[in-house]
Amino acid sequence: MADADRDRVRSLTRAGSLSDSERDRIETEASMKAAEVRAAEFSLQVIDYEIIQAQAALEQPDSTSPGSIVEVKSPVSGRILKVMQESETAIAPGAPILEIGDPGDIEVEAEILSRDAVAIKVGDSVEIDQWGGAAPIKGRVSRVEPAAFTKISALGVEEQRVIVLMDLIDMPEAAKSLGDRYRVEVRVATWHSDDALVIPAGSLFREGNLWKTYVFKNDVA
Repeated sequence: MADADRDRVRSLTRAGSLSDSERDRIETEASMKAAEVRAAEFSLQVIDYEIIQAQAALEQPDSTSPGSIVEVKSPVSGRILKVMQESETAIAPGAPILEIGDPGDIEVEAEILSRDAVAIKVGDSVEIDQWGGAAPIKGRVSRVEPAAFTKISALGVEEQRVIVLMDLIDMPEAAKSLGDRYRVEVRVATWHSDDALVIPAGSLFREGNLWKTYVFKNDVA
């Protein structure tokens, strides 16, 4: 969504022409479309790289010639995040040499308990906290992996967890220093209401399977 369109949507929301939920829906759809465009552009880069690899395979240097050099081009532009092979050695075709990424286009990967992940869906609002700044960063769920995996907790208990991917929205300037594999905490909103009544938790009590509270009506509780 262009900045002008985003400002127009927010102006309509403030004027009462759009509800908060409708604004969230529009912004979520825009974020999803932008993610699809980025994925398509990356796929094109990978295809170009595969063509380069095929061309390089047809131009292999003479293995008997010492000092022969093969130029290996990265499929994407970015920064070197990790060096897998630091010293010269013989490597097999397809073996990883470097890990390259774009720190300016990051997403959050969270391992959520499977019993909680069933309530999470694409487009849900996210708050990203404990990243090093004063205020949480807003985000959106972009993908919930279809398969879980087993992980041993700090208490030695086997847990089923699901990878949930989240896009960052309206990142503050300080958050742009976040890098690969940085630790954060996330909160996913699986339900919300624009007209919810907020009361102290201590005023609630259980009656059967329901939560209830006392209210004043005609001066009677």
